[in-house]
Amino acid sequence: MKIKNLEQKGREALLDCLKGVPFLDYPRDVTRIYDKRPDLVLRLVNQVDKTPYLLVAEIKDSGQPRFIKEAVNQLKVYQNEMGGVSYGVILAPYISERSAQICKENAVGYVDLAGNCYLSFSSVFIQRAGNPNPYSQDRELQSIFYPKSERVLRALLNAGPKEWLTEELAKDSGVSLGQVSNVRKYLDNQDWLDKESKRLLLSKPFELLSAWTKNYSFRKNDVLEYYSLLSPPETEALLSRASQELGLRLGLTGFSGGSRYVSTVRYQRVIAYLEDGFESLANSADLKSVTSGANVMLLRPYDSGVFYQSRVIGGDSVVSPIQAYLDLNSYKGRGEEAAQAILDQVIREIW
Repeated sequence: MKIKNLEQKGREALLDCLKGVPFLDYPRDVTRIYDKRPDLVLRLVNQVDKTPYLLVAEIKDSGQPRFIKEAVNQLKVYQNEMGGVSYGVILAPYISERSAQICKENAVGYVDLAGNCYLSFSSVFIQRAGNPNPYSQDRELQSIFYPKSERVLRALLNAGPKEWLTEELAKDSGVSLGQVSNVRKYLDNQDWLDKESKRLLLSKPFELLSAWTKNYSFRKNDVLEYYSLLSPPETEALLSRASQELGLRLGLTGFSGGSRYVSTVRYQRVIAYLEDGFESLANSADLKSVTSGANVMLLRPYDSGVFYQSRVIGGDSVVSPIQAYLDLNSYKGRGEEAAQAILDQVIREIW
């Protein structure tokens, strides 16, 4: 992420965090003394105990976890070479929760241009959190959740701890090699890949799934609403039988799909993906199109990837556990509870 005058803005942000500490003298920039090897070195003195401190800062264009880990390691090298009492700080456009955690675990501070910061040295403790990412529309972040990229994510998450060749993953996902490479780059930057594997292997599948959930809504699909006089199980059986007779591609999802994976799901509304043939299926299953009071929702998928790894359970076609989990999370309350049950009882077992 290229930010104009990032070094100057980062320096100003760091000074702004420090100015509210009354017992610190004004920091002096002593970067030149160290041959500019660190991006920024500030010398300050704690006026209470007269202890001098060096704040050694690394400035990064990106605050993604992989780059933060690199910066942490580089700071340790600098601090060992410099001697004295020093404290490492990372300056970046935005520090995510995961990146912030990495900093804290390594006793390193951070300051970002959104106004978030964490500094903990001597008797100084400053923490500001909760400011949103002003660069959240970054193209790379958006593209990872485009339909073609999501096909790759489905393959990775549904397969469990499998090591993939790029060509194999592209073929299985139905996307190009370039698409897989783009996804791989993003996952690597987020530190979600196993560094020891020579192939593509997720190391933090649940962090990826959490990020996807936050950027997903089943409302991306075209929703058609109907009413059935039958109970949900009877309607689902009729839909499955009718879709098979008509040669239509159908997959139960939401509460309908979730109930096939975990018995705790209770519901009164049938939800299913249908690729095409809505009118034919509605006629065969005696469904009435309504504008309110619907108890059947047929979804025209935004991408055929929603059918990836669908399976037959009890005679009905059901979407994968990952897809059911994503769709259920779009429903606050009971939907989230059902999604959590699938995560705990099914998805974690895969991993």
